Amino acid sequence: MPERILTFVLLLHLTFSLPVTSQLSSRNEAELLFESQDPPTLPHKACLGPFIKATAHNPIMGPNASSQFDCPWHGARVAWEAKDVFNPAAIVRAGRVHMLYRAEDKVGEFAGTSRIGLATSEDGLAFERSGSPVLYPHPLPGDCCSKAVKHRCGHLCSYDPASGMAQGVRDGPMSMAFFEGEGGCEDPRVVEDESGLYWMTYTAYDGHVARMAIASSRDLVTWERHGLAFKSHPNAWSKSGAIASRYLPDGRIVAARIGPAAQYY
Repeated sequence: MPERILTFVLLLHLTFSLPVTSQLSSRNEAELLFESQDPPTLPHKACLGPFIKATAHNPIMGPNASSQFDCPWHGARVAWEAKDVFNPAAIVRAGRVHMLYRAEDKVGEFAGTSRIGLATSEDGLAFERSGSPVLYPHPLPGDCCSKAVKHRCGHLCSYDPASGMAQGVRDGPMSMAFFEGEGGCEDPRVVEDESGLYWMTYTAYDGHVARMAIASSRDLVTWERHGLAFKSHPNAWSKSGAIASRYLPDGRIVAARIGPAAQYY
């Protein structure tokens, strides 16, 4: 994670569902205020909405049992969207709405591993899904998924279920797969920075502890992981953080920078 990102502020966790809303078309006071003033000076009541449900289009997406994916965590082909799709985040790129969303299968210890999918739309109502998830638990070469325990120091040791004894510590830190599997990658939140780089907060869930994590991308498809958001507290429960944003004169909403070197999340 770049050093410029120093401080994270967890925002109130909001529960999202995939049915969407559209703005009222009536020329009311809130809309006139929104068009006539710069967004940062608007009264709170005009910053969002008013909204009504786009009933004719909801739900915009649902589970899809025919969507198949070769899962490196389970080592098998799974219907990665078969159980549910929910908790989306959306951003506009190149004139299209890009929606990142959480999807679950029906297999494994928890009857559902979460992965993050991507769908795009011209109008924010009719979405076209990508065939495969863009972020998912992915063990690295050398990781031992079936016999592993996490040390507090962030290193990996092998584990013998028969004796209940650790069998030595691996040289080097664990990959994110040990935080993400097999609960998965949950609840994306996304924002663009001034350089055009996209930052996503997501929840890495190993089935026992939820940990907020960070990833970045230039195209919203290929993501680079940057590890846990709170590296000094690797075993603390944290999830569903969102990145504070501000308006730019060109109309973009980008990650907020407060002070010379700190972005607040």
